[in-house]
Amino acid sequence: MWDPFELPFVYLVIPVLLLFVLGYILGFFMRRLRFLRTIIASSEEFHSSLETSEILLKAAHLVTEQVAGLYLKPLMIDRLRNEVWFCEHGGAGSDPIPFSRESLLFQSCLLNRAVLCRKEMLRSTTDLILSERTGLEEFLLHPVMIEEIQFYHEGVGRLVRRCYGGHRCMRGGQKKPLDEWFRDCYDCTYFSPFGAFIAGRRQGRLRKRDIRRIEALLSQRAFISALSNAARYEQAKSMITKDELTGTINYRGLIETLNRELVRAKRENRPLGLIFIDLDNFGEYNKAKGHLAGNRILKHLAESISHGVRKSDYVARFGGDEFVAILPGSNRRGCEETAARIRKQIQLLMNRDCCGVSMGLAVYPDDGTTFEELLEHADRRMRSEKRSPLMMEDGM
Repeated sequence: MWDPFELPFVYLVIPVLLLFVLGYILGFFMRRLRFLRTIIASSEEFHSSLETSEILLKAAHLVTEQVAGLYLKPLMIDRLRNEVWFCEHGGAGSDPIPFSRESLLFQSCLLNRAVLCRKEMLRSTTDLILSERTGLEEFLLHPVMIEEIQFYHEGVGRLVRRCYGGHRCMRGGQKKPLDEWFRDCYDCTYFSPFGAFIAGRRQGRLRKRDIRRIEALLSQRAFISALSNAARYEQAKSMITKDELTGTINYRGLIETLNRELVRAKRENRPLGLIFIDLDNFGEYNKAKGHLAGNRILKHLAESISHGVRKSDYVARFGGDEFVAILPGSNRRGCEETAARIRKQIQLLMNRDCCGVSMGLAVYPDDGTTFEELLEHADRRMRSEKRSPLMMEDGM
């Protein structure tokens, strides 16, 4: 009978098995070394001179190079408009997607945790549109977190500074479930979600190895540091021409933008529209409800105006409760249509809060050729509209 421990087996089969095991282990470590070398080499590409969109696109390109057959794109979140859009090459974004608090994307950003989504588990409009736009039946949402801030000892997403709220939030003493407090954090000025990466495969499902590689590449220190520096630089740059309360352009930015668009309108021989918007009886509202309530009204008003204009238009805070919408390429009829959309957007808000709104239009070159003339004409028309109800009441 054949003995497995005879010399031919001992000297031939066992060494072959040992060589196979050693080769597998060596290959595994070589793959790991190549992967680590890729991370080290890629860290040199993320430098401080890049913009946020360039850094995100570089990171997406790096991941797709390392994981064959992977679809991956960065998503940016616009807090002012409550929208999500795909970051594309050349700085141009795709059509915006509404950003919902019930979406898995919001939960992923808020909890700073990657979420694997399947089409049958999607309920929110945001998630359904993401699945439709990408054509993915299953995808991974990996949040982009620049800072980790804690609610005591509970890590809860990206905040701009330390917050001592959470389920013990100081904004109220009501007892709520933990997830409801986290949904309320979206209204808090401390919370500012940056964005996320959406990853998946056109054919087949993501493997655990793919998810581990994605998380390793998108969690490297060089990428996060470069993105943090670029975001801070852009934030500091925007603060010069941005109103801190409403997130719109401030007076300085208004003058710069209006002058720039006037030069372009003159060069291209096209019209330029202007809408001056003012709240009625806002001083009385402040006295009755308080200045904090007045600030909330101004934020909601700026948001409503931004939803009423096109993406190529500009919204600026002139001062106090006065706002200006700059509409490049819009004639008088286009301005009137935009004003009607803005009224429709703010009608529910203003009716609920017992505040009316008055508007005045001005169009280049019919109503003026300089920014002073356009602003003065729009302001005069707005004040005329504001006086009209009073004159009617006096006449009665």
